[in-house]
Amino acid sequence: MQEQDHLEEILRRYLQGECTPEEEALVRSWYRSLGSEREPLSLSSRETSELRHRLWRNIRAGSTGFPDRERARKSWVRWISLSAASAAALLLLFVFLFSQNGVGPGMQRSRQVDTPTVYHKTNNSSETMLVVLQDESMVWLKPSGSIRYRSFLSSPRREVTLEGEAFFEITEQQEKPFLVYTGNIVTRVTGTKFNIKAYKTDKTVEVEVAEGSVEVSGDHAEASRPGTAVRSRTDNLRLTARQKAIYHTNSRKLEKIAAISSQLRPVTDLSQDLAFEFSDTPLRKVIDLLEKAYPVSIELANQDLADCPLTASMRDETLEIKMELICRSIGATFDKSPGKFMISGPGCESE
Repeated sequence: MQEQDHLEEILRRYLQGECTPEEEALVRSWYRSLGSEREPLSLSSRETSELRHRLWRNIRAGSTGFPDRERARKSWVRWISLSAASAAALLLLFVFLFSQNGVGPGMQRSRQVDTPTVYHKTNNSSETMLVVLQDESMVWLKPSGSIRYRSFLSSPRREVTLEGEAFFEITEQQEKPFLVYTGNIVTRVTGTKFNIKAYKTDKTVEVEVAEGSVEVSGDHAEASRPGTAVRSRTDNLRLTARQKAIYHTNSRKLEKIAAISSQLRPVTDLSQDLAFEFSDTPLRKVIDLLEKAYPVSIELANQDLADCPLTASMRDETLEIKMELICRSIGATFDKSPGKFMISGPGCESE
């Protein structure tokens, strides 16, 4: 309660123009983290809806930008105690800022270029974690692995940086290729299944294809920066199913092995014990995965809900708590009956 009162007091002083410079900087930092850099008249109905959902996500994660706030991913009780009062305070600030054309006390009115959201997922557990991306692609991230990427929505390419090992199942989009950056190599695909092993302590990077095809490029320059051109390309190999490329970090050379005996598959199966990480993932994909992990049917009373983006971490919660988190994030509710959940809500409008 003390942290909660402190938060509300800072927001109250901010609205009255009484904050210290340090407190004002914290409030601005939180506001920018919502992605709300544009004036209200330039926001589409979909953007407004997504911003409301992001508020709920920030409240749940405790990501308000204020000090001494630990993330409370696993603490459902703590989240419930925080949500009611904090939501009112945060939404009050949200309404105030937009009623002032995005300008708070001491802030100059200016248009800024939208910055794509950056996602960073690390698997600190001893089990494989499933990360589901915006385009519904799936990354089976092994322990100690991490991926980093910017929002795909406004980019001509889907770019991910990997450290460690992961199995990828990429949704095909011919017009928007998928690139994986691992140290000094880039793996380019449009839609396929493949595994990459790229630990910093290893002397090799291995790319093995299960289905489809990929193109692996070696580079003398560090190739782990999405959005930059690949320079000094040394090799360019095309791999198809049951083929493998090995990049030797010391000699910076690529070699292809023509026949692989192993049959690649996701490193774990969908189950109730699997840890899920959703990053602005369409609700329809979330439902599909939960139905595979649980013996249950999940239906939508309003099909406009299907495209609602969900960002959430789901680990050892019960299915009912997972449903509660999902519905709160998208402004919906659910009804439960034996073997079935029905989700109801206004949906997320598109332009």
